[in-house]
Amino acid sequence: MFSQILEVTLPVFGIALVGYLYERLNGSDMDSANRINMNLFVPALLFYVVSEKIPDSPEW
Repeated sequence: MFSQILEVTLPVFGIALVGYLYERLNGSDMDSANRINMNLFVPALLFYVVSEKIPDSPEW
């Protein structure tokens, strides 16, 4: 049971650690990534959520 939990969580925490260390060593400019998220991905996510709430049209 414990090994199954580690198989899932260890890679996730490992990738997070690598990203943290990379940022601490090199620094990063997040302005462009934040701008892309706000201008592209957030509207796409909102469109998806709204489209899932619209009921299907009745079959005639």
